[in-house]
Amino acid sequence: MTRARLLQNVMLPAMTATVLALLLGFAFRSKNLTGQTGVGDPSQRVGQSRPVLQDLGTVPLRPADESVALFIRVDSDIANKKLDEAEAILREYLGENPESAGALYRLGRIYFDRHDWASSIGYLKQSVKREPRNDRAHLLIGLDYFQLKSLQNAERELLTAVQQNPRSDENQYMAGRFFFEKFKRTEALAFFYQAVRLNPQNYKALHSVGLCLANLGNYTLAENYYKRAIAAAQKQNIRFEQVYLDLADLLTSIESARVPDGEAYARQAAELDPQSSLAHYLLGKGLYREGRLAEAMPQLIQALQLDPADGLPHFLIGKIYQKMGRESDAEAEWKTFHRLMTLKTEPRQAVAPQGLAKVP
Repeated sequence: MTRARLLQNVMLPAMTATVLALLLGFAFRSKNLTGQTGVGDPSQRVGQSRPVLQDLGTVPLRPADESVALFIRVDSDIANKKLDEAEAILREYLGENPESAGALYRLGRIYFDRHDWASSIGYLKQSVKREPRNDRAHLLIGLDYFQLKSLQNAERELLTAVQQNPRSDENQYMAGRFFFEKFKRTEALAFFYQAVRLNPQNYKALHSVGLCLANLGNYTLAENYYKRAIAAAQKQNIRFEQVYLDLADLLTSIESARVPDGEAYARQAAELDPQSSLAHYLLGKGLYREGRLAEAMPQLIQALQLDPADGLPHFLIGKIYQKMGRESDAEAEWKTFHRLMTLKTEPRQAVAPQGLAKVP
């Protein structure tokens, strides 16, 4: 396995929660074997003049080669979630090489994966003090700060990552997610568009463009981007249920004249994830809007069984009871709906991108 592939496997995925879903196919930033940083092409072999790890054989390793082999092993351990083993290797290495920016960066990544945001920041800051131009480190620091709700610091670090490596679609995408979660849709859209320009197969960026456009009222163009996201994910053999949910939500809305299409997407979402309460709710909503009340009711009840705290199914069940002439039952459902919705901090009018703690 080449160093480029190993690095690709351990870089932040479309971060996954709490926050991070996997961001596969992104243009990952890599380091060459001399320690210099730059924009890496995942398809390009890094350091072709040097042997890959499995070809080293009995050839004596020079000090530089030792660090390369060690970091390859650490990166593999991180990718395989062997965080304790990776940390032990790094701490031993740092005992002899305390100024190693690469080792400190990887320790920061390990603590990021453990969701120890403060410790992650500490090691990453030590790394960028020694090697300031490391956009991956700044990206992680920004995500750490976001988890700690230090939004001003998070914004600074995420924008630094973009400034240092503007051709990274992942940097652009993460900056967009930050602004989306701050409800700054127009600012977020600019970063998402740039991510798509850099990597037309970045299905999460395509999906996020659709989310922004839907929030801004451009439903036709939003639908187009949702479908492009589905096609990109399918091309990469990736299951991406969220885009089916958002497309179903869009097409089963009151403004939509294409409810049967929305129902079909909701059904696909439920097939991809039978435990998704939202999928069953949207399927029930589509069936309700088509007038298929007997088919809608079981889906809405299943949504409640999967998520009893969700008030939305109660509202539609109340509407079904009203059409059946069961006014008292309808009133009881609506009362429950209002009680549950008051417990929510904001209505679920659109599903936001997965939290920033999940590394793409």
